Amino acid sequence: MKDSTDLLLDEREATYGKYGDQATCAQNLKRAMRAHPKYELLSPVMKESLEMVQHKIARILNGDPAYVDNWVDIIGYVKLVLRDLETPDPEVFNAKRMDLGGIESDRRREESISEMLRKNGLDIKNPADGGDSVL
Repeated sequence: MKDSTDLLLDEREATYGKYGDQATCAQNLKRAMRAHPKYELLSPVMKESLEMVQHKIARILNGDPAYVDNWVDIIGYVKLVLRDLETPDPEVFNAKRMDLGGIESDRRREESISEMLRKNGLDIKNPADGGDSVL
């Protein structure tokens, strides 16, 4: 008779496919991402979130692509990065963002992100201005 762990693993395999295949796919995606020259400019939060997104992408590719939780989890990891960007650690992040174009680049990026969200029917309200954030 199977114990509760074996039953859970069988259930996961039915949703995500064989673990070895999913692990290989995830590691290949992560390896490609880490090989990019700008990877080291990312904050730890950005790196971890991107790695978790790659993990979820591997599950989507290897298992049931219509399993909604994977897609929701990806949104969650992106939201964690956005929250972190709202209050970055000045000693760590500010020095690195200067390498990417500095504060003016940040403004242009924020404007383009806001515009993209508005075009898709989303509006981010800044909690510091008394609004509720959609994040």
